Amino acid sequence: MATITATPRDPARRTGAEEVAERSDAAARPLARRVADGLRSGPGIVSALAAAKLALHLASAGLYGFFIDELYFLACGEHLAWGYPDFPPLTALQAWLTRALFGDSPWSIRLFPALAGAGLVFLTGMLARRLGGGRPWPRSRSWPRPSSSPSAAISP
Repeated sequence: MATITATPRDPARRTGAEEVAERSDAAARPLARRVADGLRSGPGIVSALAAAKLALHLASAGLYGFFIDELYFLACGEHLAWGYPDFPPLTALQAWLTRALFGDSPWSIRLFPALAGAGLVFLTGMLARRLGGGRPWPRSRSWPRPSSSPSAAISP
């Protein structure tokens, strides 16, 4: 008759019940704690920088009137063409789309550039992370990696 002996369980392996319990514990944590944990990660920091840039641009978008180039873009948006002598055709298309969706206001003409600026900050941070910038800063031996996203955020 064979004897069945129990082998000790490897502590590194978790059972399905333990994984479910861990997930439910994570879901039970307060929202503020989950947000704080997310902001400590690389993508969380980059997302916060991009959101701050977007909020700053949208908050200041209506503080002053139209700039002369913005009026020119709106005028060219009324007469769409495949080419213009001083800017690419998508600029006039963006002006037409902005005017069709949101009307004539300084805030509306500055919405798409603000979104593009926030997207640039996010993509710069993700690209720096993909190229090796995800390591802690003292070990990276390169100061441009952790400063790439803030640099993109403060650039005009």
